[in-house]
Amino acid sequence: MKYIIDSIKTYSDLIAEGYSERYLAKLKRSNTIFPLVRGVYVSLQKWSSWSTQEQNFAYHVAAARRAPQLTFTRESAAFLHGIPLLQMPQKIHAATSKSVRRGARTRVMYHVTTAEVQERAVWIEEFLRTLNPLDTLVDCARNLPFYEACCIGDGILHRGLVTFAEVQESLTAVSRRGSAKARKVAAAVDERSGSVAETITRLHLSAHGFPFPELQYKFTHRGRNYYSDFAWKEYKLVLEIDGRMKYRGTFGIPTEEALIAEREREKIIQNQGWHVVRAHWEDLYPTSAGLRDILVPYLKPVHFPACRTL
Repeated sequence: MKYIIDSIKTYSDLIAEGYSERYLAKLKRSNTIFPLVRGVYVSLQKWSSWSTQEQNFAYHVAAARRAPQLTFTRESAAFLHGIPLLQMPQKIHAATSKSVRRGARTRVMYHVTTAEVQERAVWIEEFLRTLNPLDTLVDCARNLPFYEACCIGDGILHRGLVTFAEVQESLTAVSRRGSAKARKVAAAVDERSGSVAETITRLHLSAHGFPFPELQYKFTHRGRNYYSDFAWKEYKLVLEIDGRMKYRGTFGIPTEEALIAEREREKIIQNQGWHVVRAHWEDLYPTSAGLRDILVPYLKPVHFPACRTL
């Protein structure tokens, strides 16, 4: 996103480019330039044309331009590593070595992070200092809600940024605050889930007590392999997550070609004697009632808890 980085200017940058203080004051009064954080600006015209994801990235760039020593943590770190999130970060999350109080309107939230963890940080786009992927996952597992942490864990694993063994070793080694949450995430993450929707579907299935499915079950047709999202061999049932929402969250819009390929795969599976049902985003989030109603006619849950609302 170099075009975003190049569009963001500090007050000193604008002065160096020849703008006078008087003229900059006029631009601010007329809302021609938009303040991302104090002393860091972007053209309002550009800002308005950017997506929510691009705007969120711009906020993180602006924070780093204002405070180059900043180290991003939690969901900010996951976002900068390109991991799809269940929810876009509402704040910028950064590391600090001691407790810092900030007002509710402050965009940057500081979290106490050990010097050892900060020293292992990596650089993204050469100036965004961010916790490394494994430390990011541990940080999120200890502090975020379970479903959000699992989405980040699955995303990091699926992209090969860490190994499953590293994740298990690190999460089970967490002591004191957040240790129980970390162990719960360690038991739930799965590298085969390639999207936020697949992750929360898998967790909903477990919470509702449905028989556990096979993930990425392979079907072969004319020498080619096709993979379903979730499959129950005993019931000859496949659950597919609709392509238009599979990558809902912070990233991803499927191409028309991907949607056509998805429908082709569904026909091949059906021709092999399997029944295919589809779930949409509204069936999964914010409540799992839709997913439950789709599957109850085909699968007998071990128990039938109330639907979870995220």
